[in-house]
Order: sequence, then C-alpha cells, then structure tokens
Amino acid sequence: MRKLLYAFIQTVLLVIVPGIDIHLQAQDAPFIQPVTADQVPDSPEMAAYRERLRKNPNITGYHFITLNPLATSQKDGILLLHIPDGPTITATASHVEYESASEYEWIGKTDDDRGLEVEKA
Repeated sequence: MRKLLYAFIQTVLLVIVPGIDIHLQAQDAPFIQPVTADQVPDSPEMAAYRERLRKNPNITGYHFITLNPLATSQKDGILLLHIPDGPTITATASHVEYESASEYEWIGKTDDDRGLEVEKA
C-alpha cells in the first residue's frame, strides 16, 4: 500500500480545460513530462478518480504527468509548459524562491496575462 501511495504522490494529474490557446516556444528540458499508462497506479481509488474526471462536464481531457526539475526547465525566468496533446504555455517569473530541487516556489504570469504558481515543498 505504501508503494502505491508513493507512486500516486509522485504522479501529478494534469487536467485540460477548454479555452486554452497559447503560443509555442522552445526550452532546454520539459517541466511537464507525460507518464505512460503502466506508470499510473492501478487501484480502485484511481478507477473511481478517473470516473469522477470523466463525469465532470468542465474537463475535456486529462493526462497523468510528472514534473521535472524546475532548474533545468526554466531559463532566465521563462518557463514553458508543454501541455500533452495541447498548446505550450509561456510563463514569465515575477517571484522565485529556490531552496532545492524539491523545495521551491515559482510565481509568474502567462503570455496571455493569466497568473501561474508552481510550488513544491
């Protein structure tokens, strides 16, 4: 059970909501990394979670992802978020606190002036 919980915590869910349309650019290493189906825990809890997502009328699709290290995913305060099967969102930092690869806070705005906060603690 502990291994399953750890795998679930290490896996992040990315939900794609309709209406996102952003421009494309390049980055050194992707911050968002899609995971394969065999990397997602297979459990009754996960099946129930997927069913709730499927029934939500505001969600058009979802992907399970991991987040790669922030330090290699942003350059000069620019963070590119490559959405699986979707757009790439460009975000510019307004505030960064970086303690380590596992403890940081990155706050900024996207190129269409939406707020964005990435925090790992």
